[in-house]
Amino acid sequence: MFKGKRVVLFAVPGAFTPGCHLQHLQGFVDKFDQFAKFKVDSVACTAVNDAYVLGAWAKALNAKHIVRT
Repeated sequence: MFKGKRVVLFAVPGAFTPGCHLQHLQGFVDKFDQFAKFKVDSVACTAVNDAYVLGAWAKALNAKHIVRT
């Protein structure tokens, strides 16, 4: 999935939890343009939730550049 790409990968304990929702993921979303300056192709987030919850979470935050698998 990441072969040949420059990716920022981070993990959070759970989607929609106050800390993860308001601070952790949002910080990466807000700074995506700064990562792009370093030729980062994608920002990927992993959590204990399933892909459907992570997809809803990214949509709620308008995190279109976040990879959800």
